[in-house]
Amino acid sequence: MKHQELQIKCKDGFEISGNLFAADPPAKGSVVICPALGVPQKFYSPFAMFVSDNGYDAITFDYRGIGRSKKDSVPGREIHMSDWGALDIDAVLDDIVGRKTIPLIAVGHSAGGQLIGLAPLSKKLAGIMLTPASSASWRLYPPPFKFVLYMLWHILIPLLSVGRNYFPAKMLGLGSVDVPTGVMSQWAQWARKKDYLFSTQFDNDISRYSHLGIPILAYGFSDDAYASTEAIEHLLSQFSAAKIDRRFMNTKDIEAGSIGHFGFFKEKMKTTLWSQALDWMDKTIENLNIIKKTG
Repeated sequence: MKHQELQIKCKDGFEISGNLFAADPPAKGSVVICPALGVPQKFYSPFAMFVSDNGYDAITFDYRGIGRSKKDSVPGREIHMSDWGALDIDAVLDDIVGRKTIPLIAVGHSAGGQLIGLAPLSKKLAGIMLTPASSASWRLYPPPFKFVLYMLWHILIPLLSVGRNYFPAKMLGLGSVDVPTGVMSQWAQWARKKDYLFSTQFDNDISRYSHLGIPILAYGFSDDAYASTEAIEHLLSQFSAAKIDRRFMNTKDIEAGSIGHFGFFKEKMKTTLWSQALDWMDKTIENLNIIKKTG
C-alpha cells in the first residue's frame, strides 16, 4: 500500500483535502469513503487501509469547512450541505475517474450516504455501501428521540447558528469537530420537512437517485439511535432502481459488541463487518465483469 496526500479542485474552484491509499497494482477498483457530518477523514483511515491491503485503491477526504479542507478565508455561513454532495463528492469521483482505477464503489456514512446522489458523477458508480445512512426528518424516529430531533432542528440549530460561522457540534456530541453554520442551517431546513432533502420545496437535483440501477449494501444496527429502520428505509426508497441488500443487524448477535452510528469503522470490526463488506465489494465487481463479458 502507498499513501499519498491529495488536493482536489472542485468545479467552483474550491480545493478540498484528501488521501489516497493505493493498492499494489493492478487494483480491482476504487473505493471512495464519503464522511458523516462533523467527522474528519482521519477517522476512516483504518478502514481505507484495510480496503487498500485487499486490492482496492481507497480515497478519504474532508468536506469543505471540515478538517484539512477548512479555510479561514471562507466564512462557514457561506458553506452549504448541498455543496458537499454536488461539488465535493463529485470532485472526488472525478479525480478517481481520471486515475482510471475503476470500477468505483462509494461508501456513504450517514450524511455521506444521503448526499451521494447529488453528485453528477454518481452515475459512474458500480455500487454503494451505506454504513449506515438514513434520512434525518424527525418524523422518521421513535419517541423519545424524535422529540430531541424536533428541538434540534427547530430551536437549537437556529439559535446557536446566529452570528457564528461555526456551529458547536463537538460540544453537543453531533460530531468530532465543529461544522459550518451554513451546513447546519440547511440541514435543519431539510430535516424539518417530511421528505428531507428530497422535498420539492428545495432546489436539489434529486433526479439521479431514482436512476442509479446499481447494487446497494445498506447496513442498520439495533443500537444506532441516529439511524432508525424507518429513516433508513426512507432514504433507500429514493434509490428506486437499485438492487438493495439490507443488512439490519441486532448488535447482540455480533461478537464485537456495540456498534451504534460510528462503530462500523472501528478496527475491532475487521474480522466481521469489514470482511463482509469486502466480500460484497468483490462480488459486485465480479458480477459487473461478467455482465461486461456477456453484454
